[in-house]
Amino acid sequence: MASIFLSSAVYSFNILDRFALKNESEDVGTLTFRINAGKKSIELFKSSPLFGVGLGNYGNYSEERTQFEFHLLNQRNRLTYQELGSYSPHNVLFSVLAESGVFGITTFLILLAYFFFRDISYINKEYGISFPMVYIVSFWTMFVFMLFNPSHSIFVVGWFWLIRGVIEATYSVKTFKVNDLT
Repeated sequence: MASIFLSSAVYSFNILDRFALKNESEDVGTLTFRINAGKKSIELFKSSPLFGVGLGNYGNYSEERTQFEFHLLNQRNRLTYQELGSYSPHNVLFSVLAESGVFGITTFLILLAYFFFRDISYINKEYGISFPMVYIVSFWTMFVFMLFNPSHSIFVVGWFWLIRGVIEATYSVKTFKVNDLT
């Protein structure tokens, strides 16, 4: 509840306002953008179904095109995150589908299924809340975030894979300890 009040105070809207479509032009506009971006992803997938259009190339096929210019560390980046977000389908699955085709989306979904079943197995064996469970919840929360938002920044993708690495390391340590004792 506190996060909703904080969001309202800082950003003048919250997630409940979005679902209630309080600002119709903006809220419906974002839904329309996401639907059109999904359609564009499917079009790009159809144009190159096996391997996709290449990682990071979704933006090159976007209707709005600007030059992506990046500068040295001491210069300000000319492309803001918001502008860069307009070159993203706002869904990691659509992004992977368009950019890496059948091979990429199949591999990604198999990897996610592996993580899911491994996490479920771990949760079923544990009693109570453990430290790795916090990471598991964080990982899947990050994945859900990536289903509805641009996921191309190093912060989003970096945290996603860092959290998964911690989970896998925890599994390896627990497996090592169990195997070492038997």
